[in-house]
Amino acid sequence: MTIRHEELKSALEAAGWRIAKSHHDNMNDADWYAWQPSRTSARECQCNDKPPSVTVNPYQFAINGHTHSSAEIRLAGEMPNGRWVDFRVYSVPMKEVMDALPGALDALESAWVAAWDTANKSKDTK
Repeated sequence: MTIRHEELKSALEAAGWRIAKSHHDNMNDADWYAWQPSRTSARECQCNDKPPSVTVNPYQFAINGHTHSSAEIRLAGEMPNGRWVDFRVYSVPMKEVMDALPGALDALESAWVAAWDTANKSKDTK
């Protein structure tokens, strides 16, 4: 079973995600991304003292009469040394995104915490 980006958007909204317009890719039929409000994190982003940003970015293209679709789940934030990181779980088939979210979010949070802790000990600052 294949789902289209509109169905993923509805599922994310039903799960409490917010939707915003994306302006990044003219070839992408999915002109939106989802972000998760009110999330918690073991480490705060340095730029705003809030948890790092988490988004779901869908991609849907029609090439030679075939529709190709997937999504990436991203976590981005500023570490204590002023460096920014952008972690992602990508090429997730659109029909698997909702089931993949819990594990992907756990993996991204673990990567964020490890990077943040390493940066906090580092002498590397911008």
